[in-house]
Amino acid sequence: MAIRFSGNTKETVYNIVSKTSDNVGYYNQLYGGFYQGFFKLFGYDYETFPNRCNKGWSVEMLLRARQEDQFFHTSGQTTLNEVYPNNDNTFFYFGTRAENKYYHHASGSPESDSGYTRVTEVLSGCLKTCACSDTGVTISRCLEDVYEPLNYTSQHNVECNCGCSETSVANPDKDPLFDSMSNTLSLRLLGDPKNPKVCVRVLKFTGGCETTGSCETTGITYTTGYTITDYCSSKTIFDYCSSSQTYLNKEHWFLIDCVWERNSYYDECDLLYRGGLDSITNLYYVNSLAGNAVSLITVPYTHSGETPADQIEVVNLNEEWLIEKDQRLGSLKIYINGRLFYVINGFEEVIPRGLNTEKEKQIGVPFNIGWGGGTQGLRESLTFRECPTSLSGLTYQQDPECMPNETLSGTSLSALTTNIFIEPNFAGSFDGAISQFRMYTEPLTYPEVVHNFDILKGNFELFDYKCPSCSDGVINDIIGVSSGTDIIFSSDEFSGMTFNLYYYKDSGEPRYVVVENETFPYIMNTLSVPNCCGNNFYFYIIELDQTFLYT
Repeated sequence: MAIRFSGNTKETVYNIVSKTSDNVGYYNQLYGGFYQGFFKLFGYDYETFPNRCNKGWSVEMLLRARQEDQFFHTSGQTTLNEVYPNNDNTFFYFGTRAENKYYHHASGSPESDSGYTRVTEVLSGCLKTCACSDTGVTISRCLEDVYEPLNYTSQHNVECNCGCSETSVANPDKDPLFDSMSNTLSLRLLGDPKNPKVCVRVLKFTGGCETTGSCETTGITYTTGYTITDYCSSKTIFDYCSSSQTYLNKEHWFLIDCVWERNSYYDECDLLYRGGLDSITNLYYVNSLAGNAVSLITVPYTHSGETPADQIEVVNLNEEWLIEKDQRLGSLKIYINGRLFYVINGFEEVIPRGLNTEKEKQIGVPFNIGWGGGTQGLRESLTFRECPTSLSGLTYQQDPECMPNETLSGTSLSALTTNIFIEPNFAGSFDGAISQFRMYTEPLTYPEVVHNFDILKGNFELFDYKCPSCSDGVINDIIGVSSGTDIIFSSDEFSGMTFNLYYYKDSGEPRYVVVENETFPYIMNTLSVPNCCGNNFYFYIIELDQTFLYT
């Protein structure tokens, strides 16, 4: 029996805990949260990072994967990693934050489910852009309806002295898949957080011509498709110390550099025309898109000195983009602590681009960077329940057509299918600590990567491959001595430091808090700990922000 659809029923939390230490300084522990922002506004004069660089780009950051959580959300809450476990430990994202949430008509029914009446039907012709009510807005246009119109009205006569001939032209829903393809890239860790691998994920545009007739020159149709590709390293980041449990049982900072380098250097003109956005970008007259191109050859546009007709930029993938793929190929290199760790040759460049809609409906959506996570996509998007008449008493709802099939499946709307792919493939966050983020408009060379590593290795105690050692400055010397029903815990290494002590009575149950903010030596009565003591104890040393295991 299908569950009645009710949207995302749990609150998704994006928590960040601030920390400081003597050597590292300020950093953040991520518990579902991450940093996210745009570096360019489509159609507006704002850009802090180019969407395409002359030879490539680099991103560098310091990470520390967490082995044991210290904070937990409530039963009515969830995180992106719990909803999409295949995306957990995503720590970098580059591309569009989400698809266009106004891609469909406000009224009617989608093709996939004719029995579903859109919840946005009441909003048809209701929501307008700011320029419609504020004539002082000159950098954007007035859109009378932010949702796609069902039809366009086309005029065929040049003059209307004898009456105008008008035709209603159907306007199909747009496909949000074309917003996400070749517009998304993420980096994440895979496997045991003590010693994980590094993975790269992309959602790529594919396609080609297929012969459907009996002759190779007839019956040719062009088909489009997509692939979600994961590239994962064969090695782990601490492979040299993989046999040392003492080293792996402690959380370690590591410096990761991701360097994308194109096979060819392009100057400013080449960036647009050689495999760039020129092949998928067009300028259209607004009147032409509205089916009223004939007005462009009438007054006032034909009068000298008059304001020129409005034009808008439209971006949409096509076959030419695929033909020019070779001009976007290069290598993606991953460095760990100054050592070349993983190389992907023949990697296709991801060029962030605007969405296939008006600029007024995509402010802050494309051209995004996520640090410490990927992107939530349209998971948090809301729309109005009814046409608003004032700023007070507004009520909101979730639009099922902005949700992925993973959310709709098994509910009363399971027949409804969408092409929302960003959320289920890139919604995730890093479980651990982050510190220092840099992004460069050029591919860093090996000496430059090593230079940065040498500067940082001391304060962050980074593993040095030039002088490898699996010993650690902090020795876990916690011992426990039984005395009747008590266990006396002591440590010289952590003497004078405060700790929280936890115990897992069963792997399938939440941990039991034995004590918090204590110091060594500490006497624990085993009778006060449920199901004690066949499993592991965990000491979280507060000053070090580290968890140590006692078995």
